[in-house]
Amino acid sequence: MMTSSKQHSDECRQLPEDVIEQVLVRLPCKTVLRFRCVSRRWKAIIQTKFFVNQHLAITAAESKSNPNITRVLEVWEDNGSCIHTVTLEPDMIGKLRTKELDLNHPFGKHVAGIHGCCNGLICLTYSEYHTAGAPSRHRLLLWNPSIRKYWELRQPIRFITSADHKFDPASWNFVYGFGYDDLNDDYKVVKVVESSHFGVRIHQQVGVYSRKLNSWKLIEKMPTSAAAGQIDSTVTGDGKLVNNALHWIIDCDIYFVAFDLRTDTYRMIPQPDEVMKDRDSMARDCSYGDLQGCLYVMYGHKATASLHLWIMKDYGVKDSWTKIVVLEDFPRRSWYYPKGPTRQHIPIAYIRGGGGGGGGSGKVFFDDRSCVYGYDIETQTFENCPPYSSFSLCVLHGEYSFISTLVDLDLTAQR
Repeated sequence: MMTSSKQHSDECRQLPEDVIEQVLVRLPCKTVLRFRCVSRRWKAIIQTKFFVNQHLAITAAESKSNPNITRVLEVWEDNGSCIHTVTLEPDMIGKLRTKELDLNHPFGKHVAGIHGCCNGLICLTYSEYHTAGAPSRHRLLLWNPSIRKYWELRQPIRFITSADHKFDPASWNFVYGFGYDDLNDDYKVVKVVESSHFGVRIHQQVGVYSRKLNSWKLIEKMPTSAAAGQIDSTVTGDGKLVNNALHWIIDCDIYFVAFDLRTDTYRMIPQPDEVMKDRDSMARDCSYGDLQGCLYVMYGHKATASLHLWIMKDYGVKDSWTKIVVLEDFPRRSWYYPKGPTRQHIPIAYIRGGGGGGGGSGKVFFDDRSCVYGYDIETQTFENCPPYSSFSLCVLHGEYSFISTLVDLDLTAQR
């Protein structure tokens, strides 16, 4: 037995390093992490930035063609919050089943907010509050649950000045965005702080954190279009990452504000013509973000109580907006909004039909934060999955697509 083990060890040592590397880099993250214990040589290979980047590229490419969908989400409970991943897997007959995993986030049972997810890293915040409501201690972290490491970012520059304390602290609005700048190999966090009065923005500051520089900088405030009139409205929700840019919709506006992570500059992206021409007929709030690599927006129509889903097939090109779904009702209605489909229903996947991805065929999967539905565009029928078993009655926040990676922000540039 000892001879056989020694012979196997000798054979492994004789394998060329590039062969070992090409085998390991194609394995799932969990398996690779286990193989660090095989030998010092294997551990050294796995912990190079070159290997981590190769593994990330392969994992990201496979996730686009993989029928499994993994979401990371925050679950609020009476004694704090938990962070789960939910993987939706098609079975032998094409139905989806759910597989859940509870992640032990760095805050224990303290309140944590998920503000973005990119390349297996999750952006989290934790705040302790004075009795008056103003934050006394604020922590901002980037966390990779796969390798069980997190990095606390430097305290951001002081956004709110003493002049702003005359406003009610409850009127302060904090939103974030998180993404990867592939041009400069840098992870960035955007923080937007606003004070408002009856929904009108009084003060706004925007800061950008660079992990590479480990520093914050202030940039100009977010622009608004002429369509928003003279009112500076507040930003709604955290930025959604699509095509190397973070996206927000400013209340009362009909344009996206896109923040380019490569250049740290803004640009305006128009919404679909139907929304721009008849904004008053659409519900004020909406959902938007990344749907299979495309920017999407979904509005509720006030008169018909239906949901309208558009995707931008060619990013930045206004004429490429395509309406793919109009939903009159769902087979199960959200307990929070019982009268029909609402923004509680979030599109999480779009599988294009054989016709090339037009509005006439394919399937869209929606998440109503307790259950997932598949909607066949051609037959206009639903199929539903089992509810999230362990937290079907909880309120869920901060849902993002997730992949397991080896990304380690402590690694320096190396072969």
